[in-house]
Amino acid sequence: MECLEFLESNTLVEFRTMQGTVPCVSQIEVTPAGNILDFHIIFIDTGGFIFYPLSYMAIDGPLKIDREEGSAPGTVIIRLAGPLTLRNIFDLQAQMRNAPATPVTILDLTGVPYMDSAGMGVVVNYHVHCQNRGGRLVAVGVSQRILELFKITRVDSVIRMAATVEEAETVA
Repeated sequence: MECLEFLESNTLVEFRTMQGTVPCVSQIEVTPAGNILDFHIIFIDTGGFIFYPLSYMAIDGPLKIDREEGSAPGTVIIRLAGPLTLRNIFDLQAQMRNAPATPVTILDLTGVPYMDSAGMGVVVNYHVHCQNRGGRLVAVGVSQRILELFKITRVDSVIRMAATVEEAETVA
């Protein structure tokens, strides 16, 4: 989907886009506080309308957290699968706070399709936590979507990244 035009009002965010070759308008209705009320697409040429109630949108899902020892001594790998959002970060935060200090922690984000600002805050806080304990954090498997978030916030200049766990273990 290519964004051709972006309009914003107090309660409606509208993107004029193309769905393949069909021009359409994607609209997201929001509250003044920024909470999404509903989302729908209007196909301009056909007059078709698709309504996506908030409950059907893939906003959140469970976050699976696996912790394992790396092949290099003193390396721990934390593998995440699922969205990293405010709704599901609390178990991850608790595990990270209570984890023993290690020289290298590899945070595998391969299974994370997206993260919000709360999720990014957890990653940045854990990076600082590792540094304060004499260790370092390496993020791997960062999707293009998350990489853009890291670039916009300049987190990419703070947290070391690698393409794969294997690469992170050799570089770290």
